[in-house]
Amino acid sequence: MGGLPDVFVKSFEHYEKAVINYQTANKPKEIKARSLHNLAVFKMNVEHDYEAGERFLKEALAVMPWYPEAKRALKQMRWLSMKRHSFGIME
Repeated sequence: MGGLPDVFVKSFEHYEKAVINYQTANKPKEIKARSLHNLAVFKMNVEHDYEAGERFLKEALAVMPWYPEAKRALKQMRWLSMKRHSFGIME
């Protein structure tokens, strides 16, 4: 194989490790929240797994409630979900 899909998979693995090992980081809560956000983005954009993406975003906000990117992504995801349902588009 090779190429872009491998890059995404490798990135996902690194973000997972960062979530597990965040305690040793300089800013542990920020590292964990940002890694969870990145996992959410991967799940939603690469795998189209919006439920997992939402779980990761909520977890990121539980760790760092003021994290603007996670707030924005969750808000945008909910808006898109509402639009899909109102137009009868189901995943």
